[in-house]
Amino acid sequence: MSRKILIAIFIVVFADMLGMSFMSPLLPMFSEDMGANFLWLGIISSSLGVSRFVMLPIFGRLSDRTGKKKVFLCSALFLYIFLALAFTLVDHYYHIVAIRFVRGIGSAIVVPLSRAYIGELSPKGQEGRYMGYFNIAFFTGMGAGPLISGYVYDHYGFETVFYTMSCIWSFAFLVALLFVPESKKVVHVVRQKTVSMMDLIKVRMMLAILMVRTSMGALTAVLNNYIPIYADQRLSSTGFELGYLVAIGTIVMGLLQMGTGWLADKYSKVKLIMLGQISSTAFYFIIPLTDSVNELFVLRLIMSVGGALTLPAIAAMTTQIGKQYGMASAHSLFNMGMTFGYSISPVVLGALVDNGLGIDWVFHISGIVGFIGVAVFYLMVRSDKSDDRQHAFA
Repeated sequence: MSRKILIAIFIVVFADMLGMSFMSPLLPMFSEDMGANFLWLGIISSSLGVSRFVMLPIFGRLSDRTGKKKVFLCSALFLYIFLALAFTLVDHYYHIVAIRFVRGIGSAIVVPLSRAYIGELSPKGQEGRYMGYFNIAFFTGMGAGPLISGYVYDHYGFETVFYTMSCIWSFAFLVALLFVPESKKVVHVVRQKTVSMMDLIKVRMMLAILMVRTSMGALTAVLNNYIPIYADQRLSSTGFELGYLVAIGTIVMGLLQMGTGWLADKYSKVKLIMLGQISSTAFYFIIPLTDSVNELFVLRLIMSVGGALTLPAIAAMTTQIGKQYGMASAHSLFNMGMTFGYSISPVVLGALVDNGLGIDWVFHISGIVGFIGVAVFYLMVRSDKSDDRQHAFA
């Protein structure tokens, strides 16, 4: 039974991320065609994150209380089908903001609740491995989307991209409807206590995760939004080249998850997070030095290895906390940090670029933010006196 649920969630997450990432390399170009400047590009990117950030704790708490994860999951996927079609009606960048804002509400459901399902399935001591399974689906789907969409755009245009997104989400909806059970049928987890979201944030280990996830979100937004702009303006890349620049890192991260998930169960999660974050963040300072798509491609490959080390370890830490305080609530907070960083950085950096800051400084500032985030994480974890610290360093 557990294996069937795991496969169903794997397919849902893969299809969902495939559909979502379709627009990743093309959104800046599509938005510019609708008249958006750099500030509005940031607002468009962040609009999804704003609604997602607000709704994450609400849906996380509701799903833990009611156990109705399937209802929420299927409702969000059904909504996505029509949001993809809504892009065909867009004639102003304001409309893109509205669509992505509504899309963010659904996004507050699908990924954290899917993580919660996997967390509930994970046996004690194998949290890293099971989060690795989730991340394989997450990142291979996210990586394949830009590759396919770049090809579709180059040959058929934007409208076909939107129809394809709708078909992919229709498939994800059907799989969730037919094969994903209600959460109460997943029996590996019995929570020891129930706490509010504010009390959960006060758990020092959870707060440390929230801090580093915020910096990770800020850096991810730069990769998804400014590498395509840099490649388009500086390197005159094609749509397909923009697609594989965005895709290659996520695909490699996905393929490495099985091995790095095993590492997260065997070695210190904190040390893996530190190693992964420091190694990947350092390369942000090198991005402006590249002068060809191939150089940027190789750099993106190297950076993905650091991310592959970090994610199973930090997701496993979150799962351990979730087994005590509520799985969906913990993973909603896990995603809130990412969402907050992802939402803020495009707006701030977009305003700076519009006011004369060169695009090179976008990557320099991102590197600084990444190093600050990992330093704060380490200091908070090191000062934690609870039993959570022992699990994290084990």
